[in-house]
Amino acid sequence: MLTLKTITRDQVHEFEIHKFSCEASDIGLPAGHWPEVFSTSIGNGQQLVRSTKKVDDEGDLMWVTYRQLLGCISLRIYND
Repeated sequence: MLTLKTITRDQVHEFEIHKFSCEASDIGLPAGHWPEVFSTSIGNGQQLVRSTKKVDDEGDLMWVTYRQLLGCISLRIYND
């Protein structure tokens, strides 16, 4: 099992209120690895849980969206 460090505010970009994004490599994700949950210090500090993904017409993964438990924060991680 891969242990990931906590995602912090300085690793992500807020593109709309309560909506954040980053590249997978910015947070140290290895290629093809999309955990079910991340710990975070953003928002209420509750875990970010994988919720949706976007695939292009060729079937390549474009991004995965995580949503915060009991909160309003979302994080879109782009597959770079």
